[in-house]
Amino acid sequence: MTERMNNQTGRHWSRDEMVSHLYGLDAAEGLNASHLDSCESCHSGWLAVQQRRRESLSGMTVSGDLLRRQRKAIFARIDRPRRPSPLWGLAPAAVTALLLVGVSFQPPKPAVYTQTAAITASDRELFNELSELMREDTPRAAAPIRALFVEQMDGEAQ
Repeated sequence: MTERMNNQTGRHWSRDEMVSHLYGLDAAEGLNASHLDSCESCHSGWLAVQQRRRESLSGMTVSGDLLRRQRKAIFARIDRPRRPSPLWGLAPAAVTALLLVGVSFQPPKPAVYTQTAAITASDRELFNELSELMREDTPRAAAPIRALFVEQMDGEAQ
């Protein structure tokens, strides 16, 4: 008879589905709430889930005096400023000492030697070279390109 009733009212409920139903969530597809009352195994599981919830809700009662003492302790701790450790005063001195030690062990910056060009040409040679450069109508860099072309007598380049 129980087997026929299970087939009529749906499949058996799992423990997770019973807990979900206990807290008001919709039942999964294929589950029927009337099955919890009609099936013996599901009904015993349903009663166990309900009993477990009642036990968890009926916890120990906390007296107002205990809560008052806890609140006073919390406010007293909030009002009392926190004192830093005396070693924190040494932290800036330690950092300064480490910085000085690091700087003292750093090798000095190497000296930069600048090399100056020796002037060998006289002023007269310099002026002669400048005047020669100014007389040319094309720059020296164009000379290799100019060599690529052959000039004919009629002035055309090929």
